[in-house]
Order: sequence, then structure tokens, then C-alpha cells
Amino acid sequence: MNQSECSGLNTNQWLVLLDHFTLSLFATEIVDTKKEIKYHQDEADWGIAIGTRTATIAFINAEDDTVSDFVPKMYYEGEYLFLRGETGGLKLWKTENYQVSLLGRYRYFDIPELYQKDYHGTNIDTGVQLEYLIRPEMPLQFEVMTDADAHIYADINFLYQLDINDVDIEFKARYRYKSSDFNNTYYGLEKDKIGADYELRVGGQLRYHVFSNLYLLTEANLTTLGQKTYHSNFIDDRFQAEYYLGFGFFNNKKQRGKLTLPENHYVRWAYGWATPSNIGDVIRGNSEKDEFDNQMTSFFYGIPVAESIF
Repeated sequence: MNQSECSGLNTNQWLVLLDHFTLSLFATEIVDTKKEIKYHQDEADWGIAIGTRTATIAFINAEDDTVSDFVPKMYYEGEYLFLRGETGGLKLWKTENYQVSLLGRYRYFDIPELYQKDYHGTNIDTGVQLEYLIRPEMPLQFEVMTDADAHIYADINFLYQLDINDVDIEFKARYRYKSSDFNNTYYGLEKDKIGADYELRVGGQLRYHVFSNLYLLTEANLTTLGQKTYHSNFIDDRFQAEYYLGFGFFNNKKQRGKLTLPENHYVRWAYGWATPSNIGDVIRGNSEKDEFDNQMTSFFYGIPVAESIF
């Protein structure tokens, strides 16, 4: 059975999502109308996608075998800024084969509905990444990450990327070392002192070019928990599987566009209200009011990426 519940998102995180994706109110272009200077350059790699993520639940006392949610993703590869689905960052230093970046990542944490009110495990973690290109299509990444409460973990990621006509494929393998604080919090639920441990994940993602800027996306991953984590009082299954199905708009890989826009970067102001509902309920118009009436005002700086789609 699929469970259309939030994967541990807290109120403020849904406020941020609503603020970014649903409640933009104003946009103001910063343009000097007296200057119509055009610039010509290749489009940066960009994309926006939405789909459904479904994951199995490794914890005990799960009424449903899986948890599902709508997941928006954004992609952009700029000179300094990058967005890669659930990951984003700033490039601090780069050579031909090495890159150091500040990193932010949306980390899923799939727990039974019974625990969701007490343990909001899904977070945006921050850290630093060192990337080494074994070959252009074969990056090796080393990361040290932390959540908002300084629970630390480290990842080693190996990726292999293929471009075959209309199909882009990326194979992934990850080794994660979890500190005692991290493991005790997220897998011992602050009650079982598991200690430090590791986990392994393998998977891949596929992107199919339908036509013009339209693509179909799918992703699947399998995670194996370490021995100590598996024997936690709260863990029922050593393996956790997840898959993602969606669609999105990206650069047309068969006809790369040119930017001939004026320099119209813009500032946008947005105002939003929080809700404890997940994004699926929000889209269907079934959102609940936040009992604390949390609200947020934010400002955005926009960069043009394409003149048109289709």
C-alpha cells in the first residue's frame, strides 16, 4: 500500500516549499531601458521537474509498507551556482579535475506515520564536497555533512554517466559513515544507543528525451543498513528501496539554444503561509491551516536560463 503522507517534513520546511513553488506574488526586472545591449552565449544546463517518490519503510510499527510524496526538482549549472535535484551548492574552487563546493542537500528520512509528529527527520543538510574527475563522465565525490543540530555524517559517491542518443543514464554508488549522534537520532530515535555505523547504496537514474524540452525521468535506489543499525530496536528491515517517476523540462539536447536576452536578472518578493499538509494535499486543495499561523517573507534573485521552451 502507498501512504500519501509527508516523509517527516516539518511545518517550516513546507513553508519554504510553498514559498518557492506556489506563492510567488511579484517579480520585478532589473533592466536599464535605455540600454538594449544584447549578449549571445550558450544556455547553461537547466531543468525543472516534478514526480512521485515512493520508498519502503525499514522501521517497525509501520501500518503501510511504503511512503509516497510529490517531489519537485530543480537543475542549473552556472559558473558558481549549481542545482542538481535535491542537491545545490556554490563552487568555491575549481581546476580541470578538482572542484570544492559548499553543499546543501534535501535528505529524505522515511519513518512510519506513528513517529512523524515526534521525529521530523527529513531535513536540508549542509556541508562541503570535494569532487575529483577520474574521467569527465566518472566523478568521485567526498562529502562531510551535518544537519541543523550538528549530527555529522560523511559520504563517498561514485558516479558513471552515459549519453546514448535520447537517453541519459547515471549509475551511482554511495558509502555513508554515520556518526553516533546521527545514527542514534535518526535510527535509534533518540532512545536506542546504536553508535556509529555505515550504510551502502547503489542505484541509477534515467532521463529520456521525448521531444524539444520535454523529458521523462525515473530513478531507483537500494540502501543496505549496517549491522549495528539493523539490530536497533526500531529497525525491521535491513534493506530500503526507493524509486522516482516524473517528467520535466530541460535543455533540448538536440538543439542547444543561445541566449540573446538583455541583461534582465530580476528580484522577486514572495509571501507565504505554512501548512502541516504535504505537497500532494496542497496541490489537490486539501491543505490544513497551521495551528501556529507561521508565515514567511523572502526575496529571490533570478537568472535567465532560456528564451522559450518548445
